[in-house]
Amino acid sequence: MLLYFLGASKLAMLYAIVNAVAAIAAKALIVAKVALAIATAIALTKASGHKEKVSYEIIKHPYHSYEQTQSASYDYDHHGGFEENDLNYRKRRRIY
Repeated sequence: MLLYFLGASKLAMLYAIVNAVAAIAAKALIVAKVALAIATAIALTKASGHKEKVSYEIIKHPYHSYEQTQSASYDYDHHGGFEENDLNYRKRRRIY
């Protein structure tokens, strides 16, 4: 009879240990599912949030020095006589 009680107590302890391990595994599975859901939600918000941003690319063009600018400084050539093509206007020459 003593052996029967020792065997029954071993089975009861084994049953309790298996149930405890199963409970811990179930809790870990639930935590893993929640973590996966959170990670999926974050990934989806980042993927869909990228479309809302507007970015501009700045392209530098080479600077050319032959731009046409308006300058107020002129040098007037004063001629003493009248020429045929002059038409009584003073010739202007730009000073750079």
